[in-house]
Amino acid sequence: MAALMGALGASLGGMVANLSAGKRGWDDKLEYFSGWAVKAQQLKDELLSLVDEDTAAFNKVMDALALPKESAEEKATRAATIEEATKHAAEIPLKVMETASRSYALLAEMAERGNPVSISDVGVGTLATRACIEGAALNVRINLGQLKKRNPKRIFRRRFERSARIPRHSSRPSSRLSKAAKQIVKSLAVLHASQLVTLAGPNRFRVGAKMSTLAIIQDGGMLIRDGKIDLVGASTEIENKAGDSEVIDARGKVVLPGFVDAHTHLVFAGNRLDDFERRARGERTNKS
Repeated sequence: MAALMGALGASLGGMVANLSAGKRGWDDKLEYFSGWAVKAQQLKDELLSLVDEDTAAFNKVMDALALPKESAEEKATRAATIEEATKHAAEIPLKVMETASRSYALLAEMAERGNPVSISDVGVGTLATRACIEGAALNVRINLGQLKKRNPKRIFRRRFERSARIPRHSSRPSSRLSKAAKQIVKSLAVLHASQLVTLAGPNRFRVGAKMSTLAIIQDGGMLIRDGKIDLVGASTEIENKAGDSEVIDARGKVVLPGFVDAHTHLVFAGNRLDDFERRARGERTNKS
């Protein structure tokens, strides 16, 4: 999956290169962008090939684990085979990291010089590349932890540290990318919810009947800024302060916080909703 994410990142960089090469009035840049498009295609092909290699490496580890281990000789053969297969299983995601890191140069060029209307594609490609490298890094760490010999571990760790490092030109967003990011919706107003459940109340744990006090606001709304709930109240109040926020009309709907009951599971026949409600009211149950 990590290699596939990297292939997507390189593909998006290549797409922007192709769109830029065909942009009207940019005839003098055709060769420049075409060259980057070819590099993007090569990166994508390498990463897609690594998807299959990673699967094959995993299968080798599973085959090694399935070897017989009755006699001392069989145990020794099995241990050596597992070590070699695990080393190979660490090698492939490390190659993924090294290959995907080359996409940063491609995406940085497209961010600065590519078709401006495709800047969001560059952003998504960069995020996909970052996810690829960090995901592959997890696989490398897991496999390194299984190796018994120290020397291969040291070699792998040196390569790992180089590949995990984000290039300076990629850690700082380009001026174009920064400008595009500012155009993303920063605030959101949810208005006219038939009921908005707030759970407002004292800042302490609730027990018994107090857990039924939901502090419901009729025709409620909330204002979200920079991914955080900034204000909750009547829709008229939220609307007055929403400004140019994106608006979601929640008429006929109930807006409530997300709940997780960590003790509701499939061990029992059916569910434990009644049990949970009784506990919430402070009543003892047969399963208490």
